[in-house]
Amino acid sequence: MRYVVLTVAVVLLIGGALLSLPPANAGPPQPYNLYGRAFEADGITPLPVGTQITTWIDGVPYGNVSAIFTASGDYDVDIFGNWVTDVVSPNTPEIKEGGDVGDLILVAAGDFATTAQVFTANKTWSPGDLVNENLQLAPLAVQPPLLKIARIVTRPADGLPQYMYVCNPTTDFINANQFYLQKDLSGRYDGPIHSLTGLGTVPPGGLAYVNFTATLTLTPTGDNLKLVWVNPGPAFDGADVIVDRVEFNETGGTGTLFWEPGNTIASDAPAPDVGEETRRDGTCTDTNDSAADFTIAAESGRPVGGLGPTVELVTPNGGEDWTGGTMHTIIWNMADSQDSALDYTIELDLNGGADGYPIFVDSGNLGTGAGRTFAWIVPRENSTTARIRVCVVNTFGFTSCDASAANFIIDSAAPSVTAIVPADAAADVDVLADFVITFDEAMNRVTTQSAVTLTPAAGTFSFSWDPGSTVLTISHVPLRVSTSYTLTIGTTATDGSLPGNTLSAPVTVDFATSSVIPVTAEAGPDQTARVGETVQFDGAGSTGPVDNYTWEIRAPGGATILLYGPQPTFRPTVAGVFNVTLTVRDAGGNEDQDFATLTVTGSLLDALANFAWLILIVVAGLAFLLILLFRRRRRAEQPPPTTRPRGVEGPKPIPPERVEVTPVAPPPRMEVPPATAGPAPGPRPGTKMCPACGTIVDAGDPACFMCGAKF
Repeated sequence: MRYVVLTVAVVLLIGGALLSLPPANAGPPQPYNLYGRAFEADGITPLPVGTQITTWIDGVPYGNVSAIFTASGDYDVDIFGNWVTDVVSPNTPEIKEGGDVGDLILVAAGDFATTAQVFTANKTWSPGDLVNENLQLAPLAVQPPLLKIARIVTRPADGLPQYMYVCNPTTDFINANQFYLQKDLSGRYDGPIHSLTGLGTVPPGGLAYVNFTATLTLTPTGDNLKLVWVNPGPAFDGADVIVDRVEFNETGGTGTLFWEPGNTIASDAPAPDVGEETRRDGTCTDTNDSAADFTIAAESGRPVGGLGPTVELVTPNGGEDWTGGTMHTIIWNMADSQDSALDYTIELDLNGGADGYPIFVDSGNLGTGAGRTFAWIVPRENSTTARIRVCVVNTFGFTSCDASAANFIIDSAAPSVTAIVPADAAADVDVLADFVITFDEAMNRVTTQSAVTLTPAAGTFSFSWDPGSTVLTISHVPLRVSTSYTLTIGTTATDGSLPGNTLSAPVTVDFATSSVIPVTAEAGPDQTARVGETVQFDGAGSTGPVDNYTWEIRAPGGATILLYGPQPTFRPTVAGVFNVTLTVRDAGGNEDQDFATLTVTGSLLDALANFAWLILIVVAGLAFLLILLFRRRRRAEQPPPTTRPRGVEGPKPIPPERVEVTPVAPPPRMEVPPATAGPAPGPRPGTKMCPACGTIVDAGDPACFMCGAKF
């Protein structure tokens, strides 16, 4: 019993001693292992041996150095875990050494420093897993562009909000609108966001200014900043991709970036003081070592008056067609709020800009302003998709570029004739047949027409072209029968480029005309007439040995009238459009046709009948006007009233002034033989005679209208 008690006491003593010891730490967690084969975007072609395979969690490379090690595309990579080995709390809470359970793993071919293509896989970290995964790259068109964080100003001297710059180390234009800035918070990846929407395009080697807002503020003594690409998929299974990450910390023990997940195994850049910036080197270099890539420099400051220089390419801006080997002027406008002169570079791309403008044209330094020019000897190339790009940079390091808005043509090839009608050595050619010349490209119409000759000469040519200026049709007067001719297109004919490539050698065809003189019909111009009028048709313009003229007139109702002879007459009886066809024939039965129209309107009486209502209105109006004038005259001849109407108040009307008229002697009395019958002479009832002149007037007239005597 004594031994049992002693044993229990010893056990309790040892247990108590063990409980009084600090917790024991185990080793780091087992890494997550990913292995298999890696393929191009087609899912068939293995990646080349030596291709680097990298793995990333929150923009930090936690995997071991790995690469494709067989021609079949085999790879094998370990992703290390975070040292969270204490059962109660992380034993290294100030730094994140690797993945935690559930962290997303991005797998890429490349190191995100200079190159990177993302696989479609989206894996989650867990300790000790062995995962066999065949990887396939996302298509190149949906790979993240490698924009970089260039400068960070956390304590600007002007006291305004924090700001930064992004830079473009690539040879491509990068649309910054598809990015945003974000930082980690303690225990979280999804910290505040600052969108770069509206920032626009960053040209190769260019900088872009970003002014922070209250939504994202960096701790000046130490913080982290991520540049994130908005992923359309299928890369990384559609999750957004961190293309750059910077951690900075103040030295001397005063830094504040000592917490997960903001502080990682990645090296720290120095933190800027007031009026300073954490600056990546001038070439926007990224080595995944922030301590080496960034230094402290004097604050660059905010762009003055804008976001840097501006440039606008004026010529060539699309649609031009320039001859290779000839001189043309490149014209652009440029301005800057800080510099009065800018460095410029001019480059050429023969593939519509898709090749990144690899052909150097010119560079130099010019004063800002409109109408900057460079006299360019166009290279002897052949391209229908040529474009020019002009980039300018100021002393502050800001760059701006502008390229041709559309493709232009560089043409260095001589044109050629692909077909001619009539063909060489052709016989029995119709003396009226058109010449048709087809070229392999658009031609200059003026120089080409002047280069065409016919021997022996045959009068003036008439030219017409197809819309593309590749087919020339030449009409002419009738050639001589049974005659040999030579048609020539000389070397002064040029293509449509400016100033134009000439034919390398003259083109000629020899042909002989037919012995038959053709007949051609000419029905004369279209005519108009009225119903019942005589119309004369005129076929005298027809040519050749015409033996018969037949006119077919199709009336509006469908009836057909036939007339004969070169100039027959016709009298239409109905209105409408008559279709006229003239057919001419020679003694051998050869014929030709021409067409005209006769438009017939109604007769003159019909026209007047159509306006009868208008005529009636006019006549009625005139009659009414005459009646109105007559009544006004009668009213003017009546004396004014001498009394007021009954019941009407007012002053008494003044009677008209009495006019004394001296009586005049009546004319001598003439002896009139007595009438044999009829009424006696004198006034009729309702009339009276003027005593002064004897004129018979109405009984109510106040004065004689003949002599003016008052009654």
